[in-house]
Amino acid sequence: MLDKAIKVCSQLIKRYFANGVARSSAQLAYFLFFSFFPLIILANTIISRFNVDILYILSKFENIFPAEIIGIVTDYLTYIGNVDAPYIFFIGLFMTLYAMTRALNSLLTSVRQAYAIRKAGIVNYMTAAIFSALLLVSVFALSLLVMGSELAVDVLRNYLAIPDGIIALLRLLKYVLLPAYIFFVLAGFYYLVPSGRYPFVKAIPGAVFAGMGITLITTLFSYYVSNFSNYSLIYGSLTAVMVLMIWLQLVSTMLILGGELNDILIDMDRELLYRRNKNQ
Repeated sequence: MLDKAIKVCSQLIKRYFANGVARSSAQLAYFLFFSFFPLIILANTIISRFNVDILYILSKFENIFPAEIIGIVTDYLTYIGNVDAPYIFFIGLFMTLYAMTRALNSLLTSVRQAYAIRKAGIVNYMTAAIFSALLLVSVFALSLLVMGSELAVDVLRNYLAIPDGIIALLRLLKYVLLPAYIFFVLAGFYYLVPSGRYPFVKAIPGAVFAGMGITLITTLFSYYVSNFSNYSLIYGSLTAVMVLMIWLQLVSTMLILGGELNDILIDMDRELLYRRNKNQ
């Protein structure tokens, strides 16, 4: 078991350099960065229609993301709150779909390379556009479910005596639903990229690896930025932007490596099966 783990790690490191994962993750981070702000516009426009303060929702993520990222989002929300544009919802929707499609197309290309699948050209863009729309709808549905349940509890507590056990259960909901959502989205993505030529179970290792890796990186990076880094000495007022870009590149790296890991394990299983058949 240890030998297999060492071999997998060795192969993963080799592929990181051979397949240019650093270059691909930088490209993906660039597109994610440009989808970040239109997504904030869209979220702010939708959430504000429910008379909910998006800054209150944002405060729920203060212990998850680096403070610089929360700060840049807060400043941007303050800015767009002063912009009087009647068509801002449609602008945000169009720009979000466009930027997310470019980002997902970049990720599709990188994961297809990991699976040694030829580029699909226009099919890549169509798949990325459809996946972007579905991802956008599902993210907002999940956000409304998780945040809506917590807000409903806060309102109902003013009129009803709700047991503390129910309140704790509802607040625990986001810690269960969010990881489950991330896992199924990643597993579905890694399963669909090679056109379903492998069983769904083959997509699970990469999804677990990427999900846990993103969670760990976000936690450690947030702690490091908050306690040890001196980015402000180097970048000054651009510190928040640089922190956001570094975080996005780390996340992008984990997403691509998830596909690489799946293909490594598939190759190892194929090699093991070949040896067994040869020895029979």
